Amino acid sequence: MNKIFFILALSTIFAFQSVAKSWKNYAGLSFNAPISQTSAKAEEAEQEEKISQMGAGAELTYIGVHSSGFLLMADAALGAATSEDIEIQGSSRNVGIYENISIGAGFAFLNTDTALLGSAITTGVEVSQYTHKYSDSKASKDIQVTQSASLVTASVGADLFFAYNVTKHFGFFTSVAAHYIFFGDGQDEVRNEWKEGNMKKSESVKTDLSLSGKYVFSPSIGVIWNF
Repeated sequence: MNKIFFILALSTIFAFQSVAKSWKNYAGLSFNAPISQTSAKAEEAEQEEKISQMGAGAELTYIGVHSSGFLLMADAALGAATSEDIEIQGSSRNVGIYENISIGAGFAFLNTDTALLGSAITTGVEVSQYTHKYSDSKASKDIQVTQSASLVTASVGADLFFAYNVTKHFGFFTSVAAHYIFFGDGQDEVRNEWKEGNMKKSESVKTDLSLSGKYVFSPSIGVIWNF
């Protein structure tokens, strides 16, 4: 019985080693600059308005490539976002933060020890948040006002990437993603907070936004580690 268990365990180890040898793994760190545009319609509004955004930040990428050329891809990005179409900070351009995450699968057209060229069909979620705080005085009350706008979109599209190894394990990496936004949701909120005696009071006005259509275009360039 022990021999049977030993043989099964040994066979499992060899099987995992065989699978592992047939895959290459890449992990990248890059600078990315996404550009997006979507259509937004507020509750009870008659017309849609466009919301354009630009961003700059860091992106983490994972690519797993099988010896057959099949690949899996995932990336996540975080950075600063700007927009002239979100008016909450009393200026022509507002600054916020963005987060993007996407996953997908595709094929490597070139897969050698020195270079990797491939494409993947990916789906992603994009989140951006803008916040502005200031003080106001009304009816002898000091009011703390917080204006915020949040946007969440879902998209699908394609990623094209290229990696070149300078050494055995390290190299340069560049990619570009183009996605179509097929769904989205957003919210504008104005929140007032003040004190009356020892009590803290607040009130808020929220406006829901329906987002749909347009694009996310995200180029990136950086370094990559293969293992």
